[in-house]
Amino acid sequence: QIVVGLVCAALVVCIPAFADFSGSLTSADGGLDGREEWIDPGHSTIEWSVVWSESNNAWQYDYRFTVPEFAISHMIIEVSDDFIIDDIWNVQGEHGFIAGPATYEGGPGNPNMPGSVYGIKFDEYIEDEDDPGYLEANVSFLSRRNPVWSDFYAKCGGRQGIVNEAWNAGFADANPLDPPSDGSINNHILAPNGYVPEPATTALFGLGLAGLLGAKLRRRRED
Repeated sequence: QIVVGLVCAALVVCIPAFADFSGSLTSADGGLDGREEWIDPGHSTIEWSVVWSESNNAWQYDYRFTVPEFAISHMIIEVSDDFIIDDIWNVQGEHGFIAGPATYEGGPGNPNMPGSVYGIKFDEYIEDEDDPGYLEANVSFLSRRNPVWSDFYAKCGGRQGIVNEAWNAGFADANPLDPPSDGSINNHILAPNGYVPEPATTALFGLGLAGLLGAKLRRRRED
């Protein structure tokens, strides 16, 4: 009975308990910072949902960024330094192309960005000068990377001589190391950064650990 209990405990500890998470940040309550009409007097919001997909053995990430006016040019979602483009697939949503992963810094392309960030850039929400563009940017994708707390940045197309930008209010702070949860931690968003162990590999590891514990108990009884 002790061995059986240890087997169960090992499997519970080693196999991750996947869950679903959602949250949002808005300039209305200070969760988003930035400039011009996206922040004051208007209100902008970024929402996210992270759901474990059993059929794909991966996380489903969904993001929606909405602004009151001045169409979105691009948005950047932070990822870890070892991230490669193949870490996401089945990308859907209103975007022209995906750039990166790469390091993005403040400057003409990303005015007033509070610091550099390594991330994926979802670009060209404005198709051409005759297109009014999108006031809502949606993007979704699959990834086996675990959700962790990260940063976000977006800007408008700069029409009429006005450039609007928005970023999570915690951008300049260290990313929280808290586990993923609903809502937000210190004004950060959830993004794919850490690896998810393969379930088969994880289960084998758990069984192997349980076997070692059982063998140790048997030796103790023999002694």
